[in-house]
Amino acid sequence: FTASDSRLTKYTMDGLVLWLDASDVDGDGQPDNLPADQTLAAWIDKSKSEQSAFQSVGSARPTYAPGAFGDLAGIRFASGQSFNVGTLRGSLGGVHAFVVAKGVGVGVGTYDGSSSWSVYVKPGSSLTSYRSESNTIDRVTLGNDPETTYGQFLGEIAEVLVFDRYLDPDSEVPMVEGYLAHKWGVVDDLVGSTFKVKQ
Repeated sequence: FTASDSRLTKYTMDGLVLWLDASDVDGDGQPDNLPADQTLAAWIDKSKSEQSAFQSVGSARPTYAPGAFGDLAGIRFASGQSFNVGTLRGSLGGVHAFVVAKGVGVGVGTYDGSSSWSVYVKPGSSLTSYRSESNTIDRVTLGNDPETTYGQFLGEIAEVLVFDRYLDPDSEVPMVEGYLAHKWGVVDDLVGSTFKVKQ
């Protein structure tokens, strides 16, 4: 018998370069006590890279939405609202990104000056992801596509995880998806995936 800490931390998996958690907006590891509809100038990154999301324009700031995911809060994006993260890695390499959200539009978008990728949220599916064996993680934006400024996200984002490597589809991806699905109450989105829900 070996006791272990099964919670996700910034040290749990190598390559976690962005971790935004709506249940811990200030990244201090404690539940938030924010009023509903409070505008947010920053969403603090809980990964080791400490590359937080910011919005300097008051009218473009998303808001805090208590109870958006059952007992847990979300970050609400309305028309014209977004967060800017910046560059997580300018060189080519593996990337794997996960977003838990309710709504429609670009949850996370990137653009390196010549190519882009995004995690697009669609109605009816709260757990979405993007993976590539060779791409940059440049000019990261939450809420729209930084290349075109289109794809405005309308809805609530619960959590964002971005890794600067390609995760193993048989072991690591099911761990991440299982953690997100159970935490945010979106287990139905695992149907058809490789993750098996234990009864």
